[in-house]
Amino acid sequence: MRLDFRRSSSRPLFASLFFAVLALFPAACGRNRAADQDGGPGHHSVTLSWAASTTPVVGYNVYRATPPNGPYSRLNPEPIMTTHYSDTRVEAGHTYTYHVTAVDGKKLESPATTDVTATVPSP
Repeated sequence: MRLDFRRSSSRPLFASLFFAVLALFPAACGRNRAADQDGGPGHHSVTLSWAASTTPVVGYNVYRATPPNGPYSRLNPEPIMTTHYSDTRVEAGHTYTYHVTAVDGKKLESPATTDVTATVPSP
């Protein structure tokens, strides 16, 4: 796993990691990124992006936990078709952990990606 952090004015924090999903989707390898973004006073979001599965999928599920040891909850009601997701239900000063699964045509989920953690900046 590789984790890089960089600062910029438009995206204060980037985390990149490489993952491999080997069970249902053995070719689903790629890049996963989480970025904390400050959309203005009092508004924060965490934007995640990942590499598309190289096997057929109907979409992806995004899960979030609040450490330490918080249970994961799915954030999307139905599989999403894109390879990015913005979590706008985050609070300043909190840390969140995310992972993504791929969903096939039979609604079976792949194993989760490696977790990525994002801390939302305090105002």
